Amino acid sequence: MAAASTPIRLDSVEVKIESTYGTLNAPGTSDAIRLSQRLWSGLSVGHIYPHTRNDAANDALIPLAPVAPAGPIVSLTLNVDIVGKGSATYTADTQNPIDALVQACGLGSAVSTNVTYTSADSGHKGVSINAYSGLYKFIIAGARGNLIWEQPAGELGQMRFELMGWLSTDPPVTGAVPSESYSSSALMEATSMSISQGTWAAPAWSSFTFNLGNRVVVVPGGNAANGIEEVGIVERNPILTLSARADVATYNPYAVQQAATTGAFTATLGASAGNQVKLTDSAASIMPGGIRHTDIEGYAGFDVDYWMPAPNLQWVG
Repeated sequence: MAAASTPIRLDSVEVKIESTYGTLNAPGTSDAIRLSQRLWSGLSVGHIYPHTRNDAANDALIPLAPVAPAGPIVSLTLNVDIVGKGSATYTADTQNPIDALVQACGLGSAVSTNVTYTSADSGHKGVSINAYSGLYKFIIAGARGNLIWEQPAGELGQMRFELMGWLSTDPPVTGAVPSESYSSSALMEATSMSISQGTWAAPAWSSFTFNLGNRVVVVPGGNAANGIEEVGIVERNPILTLSARADVATYNPYAVQQAATTGAFTATLGASAGNQVKLTDSAASIMPGGIRHTDIEGYAGFDVDYWMPAPNLQWVG
């Protein structure tokens, strides 16, 4: 008789901002965020205190077996669709559907008609997560991480969140995927998507990748019940890589780099308020060694790395 199988397609995540960092704020089905790629292979559980006994004396070449580990840490990669709220105006109570994940990457949030996220040096939010995959329910607290927006031309907008947090229940419990309540807002595709960088006002771009560049660390804490003080963001190096056809008469990246010229960067995904996201920076500059030649369907192209000292993400309402 064949063993029971568990399709990895049966997965979901629920994410909720914690009122007090590290204190589980149990998410529910109304906090679900729709995954755009499978979760199972992007989730792993380890321990920061493995409790091995490799050097303990035992009069043998083979060391003693480890005892039960402690400090259960979950690393997970969440790929999600970029969506807005659909209608035009954002409020403190009506956020963009992936707001919790964006704030978990150390970005401060300001809400008016729009929701604008900017780099914050402190006061970073943590999130609690229910991750369902493989018939397990991974209950995670204190999660923070990094944001990466990889956008090929013409494709649906998606962001990747690489997070770490600790297991609130170790070992993880079993749990089937619940009937989640997902946002019904329209998806956004990268067509008629305007990008400008300084005098490069309308490059024929093929892809861009924005990496917020957070360095995320696990801080030991002897006072904590699980030996983990926090998952912290201690450094940020935001870089945007733009791949586009060369247009030397309009924009010469070698000259821009040599002159250390800064320029405003803007990328706008989506066409209408409530279903539009902008990435901007007022003073982007080309990184040292940040110009590479690329072949774009037989045309000369550049991959250019830009330093982004003041990135802004805005959900437009």
